[in-house]
Amino acid sequence: AARAFEQALTLGPKSAYAEDATARLVELYRRQGFLARCNAMKPRYLEQYPQGAHVQRVEGPCGR
Repeated sequence: AARAFEQALTLGPKSAYAEDATARLVELYRRQGFLARCNAMKPRYLEQYPQGAHVQRVEGPCGR
């Protein structure tokens, strides 16, 4: 699943899928325990989409 979301990001932040793909990567990395990847992707989402549809889901901590 991560590969598909990562490929969607290669289309650029303005593509139709970029916001969802970025948020889903944060969630996927969080669930799978990839803390470094989660911590790298989370600020990317929040910077590119500060008023995005997934802000509340993305804002949580990456680790425990």
